[in-house]
Amino acid sequence: MLAVLYNTKTKMSSEKKLPNKTYVFIDVSNLIYGAKRTGKWEINYQKLSKYLNSRYKASKIFFYAGVKSLTKNKFNKLQKFGYILRLKELRIYRKKPIERKSKCPKCGHVFKKKIYRPPEQKANCDVDLTFDAMRHVSDYSKMILISGDGDFYPLVEFLMKKGREVRIIGETRSTAISLKKLVGPEFIDLVSIKHIIAKRKKY
Repeated sequence: MLAVLYNTKTKMSSEKKLPNKTYVFIDVSNLIYGAKRTGKWEINYQKLSKYLNSRYKASKIFFYAGVKSLTKNKFNKLQKFGYILRLKELRIYRKKPIERKSKCPKCGHVFKKKIYRPPEQKANCDVDLTFDAMRHVSDYSKMILISGDGDFYPLVEFLMKKGREVRIIGETRSTAISLKKLVGPEFIDLVSIKHIIAKRKKY
């Protein structure tokens, strides 16, 4: 009996109570794409920071984006609004041309035509975001993920099993159905906060 009481007491004392903090993780490319898809509006990052701080009392806001230059880019100035920047240089991936066969309607001759595709630019920040979310997992009790990328499903599922409150903000149509089902009512449509975080149009 004494051993059981000792083990229970030891276990309770070894468990650390999570700090009541909210950490935000922003997949910027997904955020920008979501805004463009719903009317080609742009994000005002100062307003977004203010919204996250006032609405959710965000302790830290991590910002993941791909840039052409780490020293000269439009995001570096956002540090003054409280963002923790996680920037990566874009890599250029050249695509192989597509070869298609065409048939002349007059003579019936079949000829091949190469269609050249523009190179694709990627930064692949998903791993960095996941790494930070796991590295700081003991520092927060609530997590807000601004992304609709289904690749984050394992991360969100893991955090929820660990007792973290997870909320997702994303554009409805481009957010993975699996993510929306996983968090249920904790999913927020990006358009619903457009009036709060959008840049004003210049006329």
